Formats: sequence, C-alpha cells, structure tokens
Amino acid sequence: EAPFPPPRESLLRKEADALKRDRNISPVVHILMGGKDPTDAFDQHLIEDEGTGLVKNGDVSNLGYSSFMDFICKEVRVYMSSKE
Repeated sequence: EAPFPPPRESLLRKEADALKRDRNISPVVHILMGGKDPTDAFDQHLIEDEGTGLVKNGDVSNLGYSSFMDFICKEVRVYMSSKE
C-alpha cells in the first residue's frame, strides 16, 4: 500500500512539483498608454456588441463599440466647435 501523502522523494511528488513549477499562476499584464503604444494587443480582445446603432434621447446603451466611439467623437467635435 502506498503512503499518503506521497513522500517528497517519490516519483509522483516530483511530477506534481514539476507541473506546479511550470504553470502560470498569475496572468500576464500588458500596460498600454494611449497614443504611445500600439493598441493591437487591446483591439484584438475587444468584443463588438451587436447594437442597433441608434441614439434615442441621449441613450447610448444600444450602440456597439464602433458606433459608440463615432458618436462620442461627433459629440466632442460639436462641443469643441461651440467653445470657439
């Protein structure tokens, strides 16, 4: 009968220790600064929502990512042009 827990010098314990040593415990973190770093790593993980693309009474909750960004850019342009 095999002892439990397996002793440190056993093949089973050595294999388990090797598996623990080789696995990633924490995720890899990439810090991207807007305007300085390429955003490919960020962009490829985005999931596009299937929105209607319509803004009703200022409600942007039914916009997808691209439509939302277009809407924000347009609103900023309008706001900035009114300040000139």
